Amino acid sequence: MASAVPPSTFNNVTVSLSVSVSRMGSTSQELLCLRWEEFVPHYSDSLRKMRKVSTEEDAESAFFDVSLVVSSSGDEGEEQVLRAHKLILSTCSPLFRSLLSGRALRLSPHPVIYLRGVSAKDLGHILDFIYQGEVNVAQDDLDAFLATAEELKIKGLTQQV
Repeated sequence: MASAVPPSTFNNVTVSLSVSVSRMGSTSQELLCLRWEEFVPHYSDSLRKMRKVSTEEDAESAFFDVSLVVSSSGDEGEEQVLRAHKLILSTCSPLFRSLLSGRALRLSPHPVIYLRGVSAKDLGHILDFIYQGEVNVAQDDLDAFLATAEELKIKGLTQQV
């Protein structure tokens, strides 16, 4: 049986007390639930900042642990490297999760994945979407962007689960 005490807030952390009976016996134990009200906005802002750093020159301190290599826009002979985080990629795409959990890439401290046929522009937009939850894409680029998102199985942009 559980009873609850009205929650209180301190420094954007909500503290609520509930009393429950332990399954191991008849003793009661007070459990405090500490919930940070700014949890989602904080992490959302942190991901936005990580993405912004990935587009700047001084990105060494941003904990990047995977490089994605694609063809530069307009020139098939040129390659462009975009940096990202394995954890972020693997939570947003079952394809990346499968690739990054494979033995060869799992053992590498900083794997490099070559994405053949994916443009730097589309991948940049996809990374913006993954890290920020939104992206602005020109209408003329939308079909190619969505096709790439479908190929990479990006959650939120495809019918994939």
